[in-house]
Amino acid sequence: MLGTNGLAALACFVLAPAVMDGQTMTFPYNFQGGTDGGLPSGGLTYVAGSNGGDGMLYGTTTGLGTSAPGGTIFSLDIVTHAFTTLYTFQGGADGSTPTGSLTLVGSIFYGTSSGGGPFVNDCYKAGNGGCGTVFSFDPATNKKTILYSFKGNKSPADPYYSQGGGLVYQNGILYGTTQDIPHSRLCGSIFGLNVTTGALVESPFGGNNCAILESGLTLFGNAFYGVGGSDMYSRTFSYAIGGKIKILSYQQANVGAYAMTAQGNYLFGSGAAFNPKKGKKGTDISYAALNAGPATPVGTTIYGFTSGANGYGGIGAFDITSGVTADLYDFKGSDGAQPTGGAIMVNGALYGVTFTGGNPACTYGGAIGCGVIYMLKP
Repeated sequence: MLGTNGLAALACFVLAPAVMDGQTMTFPYNFQGGTDGGLPSGGLTYVAGSNGGDGMLYGTTTGLGTSAPGGTIFSLDIVTHAFTTLYTFQGGADGSTPTGSLTLVGSIFYGTSSGGGPFVNDCYKAGNGGCGTVFSFDPATNKKTILYSFKGNKSPADPYYSQGGGLVYQNGILYGTTQDIPHSRLCGSIFGLNVTTGALVESPFGGNNCAILESGLTLFGNAFYGVGGSDMYSRTFSYAIGGKIKILSYQQANVGAYAMTAQGNYLFGSGAAFNPKKGKKGTDISYAALNAGPATPVGTTIYGFTSGANGYGGIGAFDITSGVTADLYDFKGSDGAQPTGGAIMVNGALYGVTFTGGNPACTYGGAIGCGVIYMLKP
């Protein structure tokens, strides 16, 4: 866990050499754009094996599979690197384009799809085939169940297009975000879905605080925190369960416009961290080079994404103690591009996905390459 003393002084960074000694990058899987899916945008979820042994990584892809637009749920064995497509979204009422990571509660995964559902003509985006869904998935049986289909403008109206990070489970409720609410294309909302009853409640943004919510929520203490964007600014906000949305700060576009990670007394976002207990004037930790995606704090090191020397994105690390930022790896396109969804540390290695790059034969949606799964040992 991170200490709280002296962090305010780390407001600048030093860029270290491009490659750190001893680090290795491998690619356990390269998406082919067939039945295995492609274009993953959410992070990976790790499930340990029995008795704490080596386990499996689970994730989603936003396209392809056996239908388009579709998407898949997949698993990857971290030892053998065996890849399995567990489920393919069929579009329509079944949902399509799962964009976030999977949330494990007990032995069941929960997630959202940004498209699909039965309310095809009730959302603003043409060709999306519906307003999106909330689903559960049982990896023991590979059974997927639709828990809720967003209605959009259908009466009674409710939010739609859930494109954020993974859902957060708290006391029988799944909390998440949507990009839009009916009759206001630039205002998103926070929703809560009762897993038992299927009842959905929402807390919409509105007025001068409109924000498109494309990142997930982070539970910190008794409140959720997140980042939403609209016009040329992003807005950091908090939401107490059963209360109101509170705007904490306004930032320039793309600064922290990704899901945050809680560790110690701090919330780590894209390029910076802050102490929410101190409100708008909370102590900041700046790691400005790591501003191209979610941050992954591990002890006193913060891992994150950079723009990359080749324009395809990269992975860097910021040492809180020394204030040094190191460029760990720069993608080249042929080995992946646009790292997304954040990375997770498993057994001393960082695992994550890139949205594009890799196999050049895959050109779905105009992308060059359908993405890869990478493993970096710092």
